[in-house]
Amino acid sequence: MAIYLVQHGKSLSKEQDPGKGISKNGVLETERIAEVAAGYKVEVKRIIHSGKKRAFQTAEIFSRHLASVEGVEKGDGLKALDDVIVWSQKLDPNLSLMLVGHLPFMENSPVF
Repeated sequence: MAIYLVQHGKSLSKEQDPGKGISKNGVLETERIAEVAAGYKVEVKRIIHSGKKRAFQTAEIFSRHLASVEGVEKGDGLKALDDVIVWSQKLDPNLSLMLVGHLPFMENSPVF
């Protein structure tokens, strides 16, 4: 089992995009990181995102580069203030996956 925790790419302000999608620089940075991951032959069966626009966009970029078997899906419990313990109890030891979400959730994940 491998769990990859990914914070979404840099987002636009609410004034620029009320949905706070990722910026052009955020897309470029995410593309570069995804390319590096692909170069290291990172394999994930599934990429799960929080459902917010910026997390979905980030997940899609990684999915294109890593060719995840089951693709991208929205998952509950990945928003900024959600409890990481809930996710730790849902993990399948036979499944490699990537979780795309937000701070502080991603930095509060020592249980993984």
